[in-house]
Amino acid sequence: MHKYTPKLLSTSRNSLVNQLRGKLENLEKNFNNYGFLVESKY
Repeated sequence: MHKYTPKLLSTSRNSLVNQLRGKLENLEKNFNNYGFLVESKY
C-alpha cells in the first residue's frame, strides 16, 4: 500500500493544481482592464 503513496500524492497534487488554474483563469476573465470585477458567479 505504501509503495503507491507517492504516485497517489502526485496525482492528487496535479489535480488540485489544474482545478486552481482553471478557477484563476475564470477569475481573470471576469476582470476588465481597470482591475474591477465585471461579473462573477462567486
